Amino acid sequence: MLADTDDSDVRSDIMGRIDHCPSGSYSYALQRGGDSIEPDLPQAISVLEEENRLASALWVTGAVPVLRADGRTLQIRNRMTLCRCGHSSSKPLCDGTHRKIGFHEETPADGGDRRPNNDEG
Repeated sequence: MLADTDDSDVRSDIMGRIDHCPSGSYSYALQRGGDSIEPDLPQAISVLEEENRLASALWVTGAVPVLRADGRTLQIRNRMTLCRCGHSSSKPLCDGTHRKIGFHEETPADGGDRRPNNDEG
């Protein structure tokens, strides 16, 4: 799409949208066949949440290697989203199924986190 327009506002808008995509599914190059441009992100793993408090994906940034269940490494990317709900059709990657099923984070029965105190053995 970038190569199909000379409008700098359109080009800037498309590049900004791609740069802010958490999954890294889309990329762009400044010229056809050129190297992909990626935002510089630190190595991190974050838990994402949707605006309506639905639980979302795990966001992995900074080219962190991710191993599949069969021991193979996924293609190392600067950013990707991993499934947390267990229902993605493209596991281990998130495909947005958590929205369809209304996935919410499970909380402990007492409503708080469970950490041992110094009196527990």
